[in-house]
Amino acid sequence: MTPPTQPAPASWADTPHLLTSAWHRVNNPSQTDSLDPLCAPEVTYSDAIGAFVGVANVARHIVEVKKILGPLLPIPITGVDISGEWGRYGWALLAPHGKIIVQGESLIHRDAQTLIDQWVLFVGLQKPRVSVTVSAPTTRVQRLLEMRQDPEQ
Repeated sequence: MTPPTQPAPASWADTPHLLTSAWHRVNNPSQTDSLDPLCAPEVTYSDAIGAFVGVANVARHIVEVKKILGPLLPIPITGVDISGEWGRYGWALLAPHGKIIVQGESLIHRDAQTLIDQWVLFVGLQKPRVSVTVSAPTTRVQRLLEMRQDPEQ
């Protein structure tokens, strides 16, 4: 009996949990039924090991990575940050005793049918690189600096 497949994500918020759930259910290279409803047939998945095109190749790669990871389980640890048809979310590898071993981010692109056509996995969290220039009258800047030096003001 074939397990029921899940529908494509109705919203971005569902995506990390559905992908993680699909990852857990892929146990042999020909088992694509958990990825089929989420991914376009020619999905491109990339990680530090390489790039894989097509649902069957992604499933084969997942099986190989699961052999390496052993009992470590991927779990989503953030919501989805969305920009147009792109989204990203944080994930972690959880050991059986509950300790997070490593964290990373996944970047996903959804096509017009809301299927994932690109999935890029980054290991390790990226530090934000934001530079902000604020312009304020000199007296206000001086006052803010004084407040930092003497928080009682």
